[in-house]
Amino acid sequence: MYTLSKPVTLNESSEKQVEFIPKVYNVPIRKFNQILINAGGYTQNNIQASSKIRFNNTKSAGMGMPLPKGTVRVFKEDTADKSLEFIGEDSIQHTPKDENVTLTIGNAFDVKADLVANNRTSFSAGGYRADMKLTVTNHKDVPAEVEVKFSTYYGDNLSIKWAASNPAKLAKQSASEYTITQILKPDEKAVYSWT
Repeated sequence: MYTLSKPVTLNESSEKQVEFIPKVYNVPIRKFNQILINAGGYTQNNIQASSKIRFNNTKSAGMGMPLPKGTVRVFKEDTADKSLEFIGEDSIQHTPKDENVTLTIGNAFDVKADLVANNRTSFSAGGYRADMKLTVTNHKDVPAEVEVKFSTYYGDNLSIKWAASNPAKLAKQSASEYTITQILKPDEKAVYSWT
């Protein structure tokens, strides 16, 4: 149930489209590029990143109201003529106030990754071991925050031995999900290794 901010008159046997979530400007956001990979022992080439934004649905961010399930459209001000430029849209579920909202607004063609599996060894009792190397490249002319999300699909049966030389730490989110986050400089490559 959502409450309208002002009274609405509806004539008998009629329909009316009502805007009850106002437009919001200058919401503080976190913009990042997300790469999803399977951390298991298979090579994946030319992995594309998704462009994401995350914001807090709080009063201090200019919002703080329950959001209904639907489409959220995102616009950015064009610095040349101050017009609003459409940059993407995504669907959300019903979201209570004071919760984070993450939107996928497109693909980042200039942030790419390659995953290489070396020395893959299968065991007779089932399972395998592989030396993995992930290379993430920022082809942008500006720094880019990159979040790599490793999905294991094997729960506690997968063990990742993260190389100490890696430029970012691996964070375990759940039994089947790990993440790393790093800001890459323009044209920078980051290489991560694990077993």
